[in-house]
Formats: sequence, C-alpha cells, structure tokens
Amino acid sequence: KMPDCPWSALPCEPIDSMTRHWTKARLAAFTAISLGVSFLFGLQYSLLTPFVSELGVPEWAAPLIWLGGPLSGMIVQPAVGRLADGSSNRVQTLAAAFFGLLCTELVLGNSVDLGAFLGDELGNWRPRSAAIFVLSFWLLDCFNNACDVLSRALICAYVPASQREEAFACSALQFAVGLISGYGVASVGWSAWLPLTTEACSTQPGDCDNVRGCFLIASIVLTVTFLSTRAVCKMEEPVLLPRVILTDNVTSDANEPVTSDANEPAMAVATRMAIFQVTALSWLGWISLQVYQSQFVAEVVYGGSPQGDSPNNADYVHGMHMAAIGLALNGTAMALAQLLVPSLTQRLGLQRLWTVSLAAFAVHLSLSVPVALWQSHWAGVAWLALSGPMFGVQKCAPYALLAECGRPEKMGELQGRLNIAVCLPQLAVSLFGSLLVGATHSDLSLFLVGAVASASAAVVCKLRLERPTSDVPMVQLTS
Repeated sequence: KMPDCPWSALPCEPIDSMTRHWTKARLAAFTAISLGVSFLFGLQYSLLTPFVSELGVPEWAAPLIWLGGPLSGMIVQPAVGRLADGSSNRVQTLAAAFFGLLCTELVLGNSVDLGAFLGDELGNWRPRSAAIFVLSFWLLDCFNNACDVLSRALICAYVPASQREEAFACSALQFAVGLISGYGVASVGWSAWLPLTTEACSTQPGDCDNVRGCFLIASIVLTVTFLSTRAVCKMEEPVLLPRVILTDNVTSDANEPVTSDANEPAMAVATRMAIFQVTALSWLGWISLQVYQSQFVAEVVYGGSPQGDSPNNADYVHGMHMAAIGLALNGTAMALAQLLVPSLTQRLGLQRLWTVSLAAFAVHLSLSVPVALWQSHWAGVAWLALSGPMFGVQKCAPYALLAECGRPEKMGELQGRLNIAVCLPQLAVSLFGSLLVGATHSDLSLFLVGAVASASAAVVCKLRLERPTSDVPMVQLTS
C-alpha cells in the first residue's frame, strides 16, 4: 500500500518508482505537445498584424488585439491548472483543450470565407471577417494557454521526479523547434502549393490563402503532437510527487521524518514567491527585447526607415530580413542549448544556472548600446542570435523549480499561476513601453530598463533561491 501525502488524500509516488528511467526518445514523444503549442505561437507572431491590416483594421488597433494574449494567459492558465488538479484524468482535460484549439484554428483560417458568408462585401474593408479573425485569435490564445499549462502539469504528474528537470528542458527544446517551424511555415507562399483559393479569398488584398494553408498545416502538426503525448500517457502510469518536506535540517536516514508538516507551508510559500518575483523581473527584460528587437536592428543598426516613401526604406526592409535571420539563429541556438541544460544543472544546480543566465542576459541587453554605436550589421544579427540559450534557460528553470516545492494536489494551479508573473510584464510593456520609447526617441531606453530588471532578478535569485547549503530548504523523501 502506497503512503498518503500529509496534505492530500491522494497517494504519494512510492520510492521504488523513483528508480524508473525514461529514455530520451520517450521524453521527446511525451513533451511533443509543446512543439504544437509553440508552432501556433510562431504563426501568431508572424501573421496577426499584417493580416488584420489587410482586413481593414487600423494599425493602431493591433497592439490592443495583442493584449488578448497576456489577459487570457493570466485568467486561463491558473483556472485550467486548478481544473486539472481536480480532474481524475488530466489527459482527458488536455484532449478537451486540444479539440477546442483545433476547431478554433479551422475557424481562424477560414475567417474571410465565413465573413463573406455572413454578408461581407468584396473589398478592402471586411468588418465581419475582421471580427471573426480577432475573436478566433483570442480563443486561440485561450486554448493555447490551456494546452501549455496542461503540458507542464502532465510533466509533474507522469515523469519521475529525478527526470523532471530534464523533461522541462526537453519541453523547452520542443518549444524552440516549434517556434522556428512556425516562422518558417508562415514565410512560405502556400497558395502556390495548395489548391485552397475561394472567391472571397481571390478578391482579398494580400494572401488569405496563405493564412488558410498555414493554419491547416498547424492543425496537422497539433494533432500529431497531441497523439504523441497521449500515446505515452497511455503507456505510463501517472506518478504523483513523493512526500516532500522543506526543512532546514536533513537527517541521515531517508526513511525517518525530519520535521513537522506545520513548517512546510510557510517555507514553501516563501520559495514560490521568490520564484514568482524572479520570473516577473526577468520577463520585463525579455518582453522589452521581444517587442522591439527587430525594429531596433532595422532602424538603428541598419539606419532604415519604415516610411515607404523614405530613401532609407530599402535599408529598413533589408534590416527586417536580416533580423528574421537573426531570430531563426536565435531559435536554433536555444534548441541546441537545451541539450546542455541537464548536464549544466548537475554541475551548477538549477538555481545557480538561472542566476548566471539572468546576469548574462542583463549584460546582453546592455550590449545594445555599443551595437547601436558601431552600427555593424553582423554585430546586430549576432546580438539577436546570442540571447537564444538564455531564453532556453528561462523557459525551463522556473517551472522545474516550482515543481520541486509545490504540493502535488495543486501543481497544475501553481504552474498556471506562474504564468501571471509572465503576463504582467507583457501588459506593462504593451501599455507603457511605447510611451518610454516615444519620450526618449530610442529603443535603447527600454532595453536598459530591461537590463536593470534582469540584473535585479539575478540578485533576487542569488539571495533567495541560491543560498548557502545550510540555509537552502531541502527536499526530503520519506516512506
């Protein structure tokens, strides 16, 4: 008979199951859903703003549409995580989110035809098509966030505790591959390859056939990755977290309880709050970079102008093209770096690896100043590419650390709550970042604010998570 967790009616993972070992192939198949989710994110980043402009939505409204992402993330991920915690079958919950995401993709890809069916006239301004596209985009964000948090909850529920850090690194690797693939698919003219043209699309300015083709391919990718994750779940029995007691004292006998349960909540909450604080501060830097990085390279490094009638517009277009190459290299570097995360974690510890990554990212953002002064084209591309490995650590470290100090019956909810620390900086940069850039007439001001935030995150991580051994809350397994 398996022992009961002191804080849950659910049985704990037996010590014997800690010796189970998943192969790398099985971890890759299990975390494949992360590839499907990030593939959609890549399509969203590439296609949203240009396509809504083609439907007649003014350019100033595009940032408002993007607000749906962080707002849905703050609401959906904690709610779905809590729902998964109360579900007897998390795989069924993921299946429901997958089905909703699949239906939303099909509606979004056919928004122009649906708008024409509801009465849109053929022309540049198609309000019904625009409304369907925007609403579908928001729903896509909701279901994508649901699949994202459920994928992390499944890692906590199925993967043996000794391999969870490796599983989160593998998930981040899949995320990078999916993002690169999404960018690549969005850049291909699928209307020349797939017979998808309809009367409504044939009279639409731009290329709505390409959007339809992209989301059709995304539906296939999502289905394959979901079936891969589901197949592994059917072959494996779920394992819940072992009895975890955070304590300042460690006994030599692993079978002997080391402290009372009364001390666990306060210490666990303090650790989790530190993880949330570091995550929020670090994402302030990451969002600052992600929003303005391509524009910085095109305008500052290449000296281009986004105005079509400007003599420097050709430099701007060339700069955006080179920035896209830099981002592709960024994703490749992120994917390759994930292969080293497990070994680096064994040598340094995950807390110290996160601290080093945050400090390196603060330096990276500060280097935007000499890059802007030198205006070296290849330096700008290299600057974009080199943040990839640090972003890879950012995508796995906080989630893996949270899995080590969370209660098993609330693991999905905690993973969802952590997304609030990701979304709040997105809202702050979306609402106030343009004001700062406009006041200083430079993207560098936002990068430097991000550098200070990332350096502060490194200090908090060093002081509150990476402490001397005698002060670190230890994980103790008891039978």
